[in-house]
Amino acid sequence: MCGVHGQPNHRHYPMNGFNIYQAELLVPSSGTPVASIKFLLNDRSLAFFPASQQHRDSKFPGLNYEDDYKGNALAGIIQNGRAEIRFHQAFTDARVKSIWTQTEKAMPTLASSVQSVTYQGRIIK
Repeated sequence: MCGVHGQPNHRHYPMNGFNIYQAELLVPSSGTPVASIKFLLNDRSLAFFPASQQHRDSKFPGLNYEDDYKGNALAGIIQNGRAEIRFHQAFTDARVKSIWTQTEKAMPTLASSVQSVTYQGRIIK
């Protein structure tokens, strides 16, 4: 089982090998984006989960977030069209910007749902 909320909606993009989990949580079937949602992100995957859940408690294939900069994933939150990504010592600003750009290409609804992105408080989009 992936994630703590049951089997996620898993989408695989063979062109770039990018995996997206629980994408339906970003923009539910009602078409109205949620006010707040958390995510994990790295070079290969993106996973969404409810804002009430802790990043470290969210488990998805290829994504591992742990406290104290352990793990291979960035932790973030999207609120009202703005994404904030927490610092991780293994990720430079340039790398995070590149990952976000590739993520938007893999998931166009993300680009339309998120107008600005910050990493460590600095704007990267």
